[in-house]
Amino acid sequence: MEKPSEQMVKAIKETKIKSVQELLEVLSVEAVYNLLKNYGGVQMALPKFDSFLKIERNEKIKDDYYKGQTYNELAMKYGLSSRQIQLIINK
Repeated sequence: MEKPSEQMVKAIKETKIKSVQELLEVLSVEAVYNLLKNYGGVQMALPKFDSFLKIERNEKIKDDYYKGQTYNELAMKYGLSSRQIQLIINK
C-alpha cells in the first residue's frame, strides 16, 4: 500500500464527504487513501458478511471432498444434509 502525504492525510481526516467519513470509521487513513486512489469513481458491491462466510464454507467443503471425504462425512462435519453437500460440490 502506498503511503499518503501529510497533506493528503489531513485532507482525508477533515473531509466533509459522508462516504469517506464512514470509511474512516472502519478503515485506516492509509487504507481509505488507497481505496480512493485505486477505486475512486468505481461502483462496487460487497457481499453481505453471512454470504461471504457461506462462500468460504462452500470452498472448504469442496476442498474436503476432493481430498477424499464422503458426502455423509461432510454433512456431519458442516451440519448440512448429504443433498446440500452434493449441490454445493456440483455447483
